[in-house]
Amino acid sequence: MNAFRAATRLAPRAAARATGSFQQQTASTAFKAMQQPVLSQRGLSSSPELYELGSVDKGYTADRVDRVAEPERRAFTYLMLSGVRFAYASTARILVVKFVSSMSASADVLAMASAEFDLSEIDVGKTITVKWRGKPVFIRHRTGDEISTETSVPMN
Repeated sequence: MNAFRAATRLAPRAAARATGSFQQQTASTAFKAMQQPVLSQRGLSSSPELYELGSVDKGYTADRVDRVAEPERRAFTYLMLSGVRFAYASTARILVVKFVSSMSASADVLAMASAEFDLSEIDVGKTITVKWRGKPVFIRHRTGDEISTETSVPMN
């Protein structure tokens, strides 16, 4: 539509150039424009308002998100944006967890780890449970009878 309007405005000028009366036409047009000041709704003004310039590009108001005729489209847009934000946050979380876990001890260092427990406080025949590397370890202070029973078991 804009190209059509521009062509209709420029066509008389192009025709006047071809006939040689362009100077005369522009002078008479300029004289007419000076005689009639542009009137805006606020009163007399020497500069025209934006709507008085004849802009036909109304797409900036027709395509606004809050004026969309299909609200499902807006909901879909919001859903997609929140999905992308969730993926971004998940990726950032994974990167932070991997970076922090890279600073922990490696598997070979953990394999050489040892733990020391004071066994003198355990009474004879009692069992205690301690935690080592996140797993329970059961320690029993055996009686003399339990030790002799276990040594008598054949190992063949």
